[in-house]
Amino acid sequence: GSFVGFIPTTTTRYNSVQINATRRFMNNFQYQVSYTYGKCEDNGSYLGSFNSNVVAVVNNPYNQAYDKSVCNYDITNQLRVNGLWALPFKGNRIVSGWQLSGIVSATGGLPFTVFDGVDTLGWTLGAINPRPNVAGTESTTGNPGRFFDPANYTLAPLGQYGNTGRLSLRGPGFNNT
Repeated sequence: GSFVGFIPTTTTRYNSVQINATRRFMNNFQYQVSYTYGKCEDNGSYLGSFNSNVVAVVNNPYNQAYDKSVCNYDITNQLRVNGLWALPFKGNRIVSGWQLSGIVSATGGLPFTVFDGVDTLGWTLGAINPRPNVAGTESTTGNPGRFFDPANYTLAPLGQYGNTGRLSLRGPGFNNT
């Protein structure tokens, strides 16, 4: 096997606003609402991430600003709501002491990078997957089967880096109840 070059070559910054509202248990009811708006930016979050949608090497070792973007694990919006209602049936032996509770979780989507799958740089290393040039509008479609329109991209000229940003698009959000 081999080891990745474990050297401190990247910079990461995280900023967030966190809001929390809680109603303690009173009159058979309680709830909690939490919201986080955050932004993580770096110039190469490659190691120790649960999101494998990026290349694990620096794309342009001569210009690390080429890889500056949000972190590959950046989730901008996160909302959590939970609540509990103690049912007010005191005299009924079947439902006495019962409670209803629930948790709702909603998060924004993870960022992803569009790759062209062609080694236009001629590096033939296998790990490098250059990004294409943007030919149209770089945006998601909202279609679960096709998150972006490939017609908005063209191959970069041979020997050149594409101008598509690293992690420039977002996948779908996740909601759970």
